[in-house]
Amino acid sequence: MLTKKLNLTPDQVTQVKAIDDDTMQQAKAVRDDASIAKVDKRAKMMDLHKAAQDKIRAVLTDMQAKMKERKEGAAPSAAPPQ
Repeated sequence: MLTKKLNLTPDQVTQVKAIDDDTMQQAKAVRDDASIAKVDKRAKMMDLHKAAQDKIRAVLTDMQAKMKERKEGAAPSAAPPQ
């Protein structure tokens, strides 16, 4: 869904998928841990979700910065050479 909505590059898709897979594994570990109280599980899940969002935003921001640098580097200079 994110791929289509955000027009992600293949590199971004790979990175976001890795973040998502890691988050899912961590969430499963929290859900399966019977020693954690229900209230604490909810808090941990919220923390996992926020951390995943932050990582994904970093991937997207990093890619946007690289694209901007590439675009500005390819732009012709304002003054023609003499």
